Amino acid sequence: MSEVVDIYLKGVLAKKFGGHHRFAVSSAREAVRALCSQIKGFKKVFRNADWHVFVNRIGVGIDECDLQGAKRIDIYPRLRGAGGVFKAIAGVALVAVGVVMGNPYVTTFGASLLLGGIAQMIAPTPKAPNLGDRQGVENTTSHHFDGAANRSAVGLPVPVVYGKMLIGSITASTSINVES
Repeated sequence: MSEVVDIYLKGVLAKKFGGHHRFAVSSAREAVRALCSQIKGFKKVFRNADWHVFVNRIGVGIDECDLQGAKRIDIYPRLRGAGGVFKAIAGVALVAVGVVMGNPYVTTFGASLLLGGIAQMIAPTPKAPNLGDRQGVENTTSHHFDGAANRSAVGLPVPVVYGKMLIGSITASTSINVES
């Protein structure tokens, strides 16, 4: 029989759904399932962000969420950077402090922070490739090898095969050296 576990929500979850809940669960995964089924809207908010889960005040990964014996479960929002705006403002402040103090190191550091912040604001955030979408790869021609098509795209998973391989492969890396 599962014991009653104290579940503490932090950040956005605490503001929307309350900071303290009690459920008879045996693991962190089961606690999240209970919260999703009992609290309206929790599942949508929980799926749209990244969270840190602590069981008995010890941080656990996704593989350890099924460990039994939880007495207390804390769920924290994963911290993210403020983006380029904060870097640019901090860079301007450091440049000003460096000029007033006459310290070229602080001025240089502030200038690089300012330029890095501007670059981060201008550059778009790269999109992760859809791992199931290989259509663009299949339509390209490869002249590296004869025989079966050995093509892949950046970001796609590379299968690991042990023993005899009776299937086509995906080349992870190639090199051709031409010497006279």
